[in-house]
Amino acid sequence: MNKLQLIVAISLVSFLTINAQVTNSFPDDGNVGIGTTNPSQKLEIYNPNLFNTSMEAQSQDHVSFTSNTPGIGNFFGGITWKVNSRRRAAIAAIQEHTDSDHIGLAFFTKGTDGLGPIYESVRITRNGSMGIGTSSPDSKLTVKGDIHAEEVKVDLSVPGPDYVFKEEYNLRSLEEVQNYIEDHGHLPNIPSAMEMEENGIQLGAMNMILLEKIEELTLYVIELEKNNKKIQELEKRLVILENKF
Repeated sequence: MNKLQLIVAISLVSFLTINAQVTNSFPDDGNVGIGTTNPSQKLEIYNPNLFNTSMEAQSQDHVSFTSNTPGIGNFFGGITWKVNSRRRAAIAAIQEHTDSDHIGLAFFTKGTDGLGPIYESVRITRNGSMGIGTSSPDSKLTVKGDIHAEEVKVDLSVPGPDYVFKEEYNLRSLEEVQNYIEDHGHLPNIPSAMEMEENGIQLGAMNMILLEKIEELTLYVIELEKNNKKIQELEKRLVILENKF
């Protein structure tokens, strides 16, 4: 290397060092800053470019991971949380199809008390479906287990049963209902126990069917009350007649 080449090399190294010091920081407190000279955390990364929805990896990401294609059903490299040498939780991408663009996310949070594997607890598929306790959700949210919530709001896919109170509604007589129960073993419009066990129930639709039955019961009670008043009136007349004779 001649003198001129040496001068150019030294200048280039000096330029890169000064430029790195401007954008990155390694202060004495142990914090590391990438893209910032004043990190407030153990690792702080600053990216002035806003996130966009381009499939191309441009400059919109703070952190980008690159892996080899693992093959269908296998995991890409992920992020792991450890205690000592043992993995306690992890997030990994999984290839869901022979097309490597079909990528889902798997969350591992279930481990063992001793040496052993960690287990997947949540899956978000490529199409946005989430499975909790299952890696193969069949709807936007599939939960294998119990759900505890303060309130659940259901958008109805069927109309409310106010039609029961319309004059044209064909309300079965109690005798017809009794005959139907004897023949089928369940109420009209209600699926059988076997059907519910095999297919489950649609919560919104089932609630509307149950409300229909409540409204029908209300009509039966109103009719019974009318008949009861008629009977009471007839009994009063009978008493008056008996007193006369």
